[in-house]
Amino acid sequence: MEPSTRRNIGIVLSTALVLVIIGVMLFIMDYFDKSFFRPFGITFAGYIFPIFGIILVIAGLVMMKSTRDEEKLLYKVQKIPPTEIEDANEGVLLKISGKVSSKPFEGPFSKQDCVWARSVREEYVESGSFKSREGGHWKTVEDRITTKPFEIDDGTGKIAVDLEGVLAEHIDGKEVDTIGSFTDMHSRTYEWILPAGKLLIIGKTKKIDGKLVIAKSEDEPLVASFRGEKEYFKHMRSDDKPMTIFSYGLLIGGILVLIWSMVR
Repeated sequence: MEPSTRRNIGIVLSTALVLVIIGVMLFIMDYFDKSFFRPFGITFAGYIFPIFGIILVIAGLVMMKSTRDEEKLLYKVQKIPPTEIEDANEGVLLKISGKVSSKPFEGPFSKQDCVWARSVREEYVESGSFKSREGGHWKTVEDRITTKPFEIDDGTGKIAVDLEGVLAEHIDGKEVDTIGSFTDMHSRTYEWILPAGKLLIIGKTKKIDGKLVIAKSEDEPLVASFRGEKEYFKHMRSDDKPMTIFSYGLLIGGILVLIWSMVR
């Protein structure tokens, strides 16, 4: 499972769990009419539930903005027309599909040839019986990105690409098997790479030491993927669907709680 997908699922599940627990507690306390605030003339229906509803609405709007920002980025890079390297100029956005023509390096964990790698190692932290693994959890102890400049060839020419400093969320890496992914019951590793094959590169060009390079820019995104163009955009949109649906759920749920608190 890719880092962005794991992150989205984790955010959705943890947020949903916290909100469900809070909601259940509030409903139970209101049902049994045992508010600690009642001596002050405050009831759950009158005050606490509206506050809970407002929190849901705000959480939904924040998540919705995040997904909208990602959708805007996808739309922006999608509308960039495909470019041939021979037509590349300085200071323009390019969308190039070509093969890596320079020497790759080996992924730290997978030992597979690549031009970019994200390597993650987790260790199991025990807080109960090791055999039953009760209460334990996996903790990330290493999360590093390895990359070096490389050249890509689309058949009309070559151009250098430098992914140094690019956000990991903008790199669509391929998850690969790692050597000794489970070295023991306490450790496991993951790795995502840009393989030394055909890649999709979308980014702005600039000159470094007199050479035209696609590199990180302050005003434009840099995106790289091992997938074809159509497959990449389809994958990214499907990856954001859980967050989009959940944000609308929070917003609608918050509005319903506000309405219920006012009419009961």
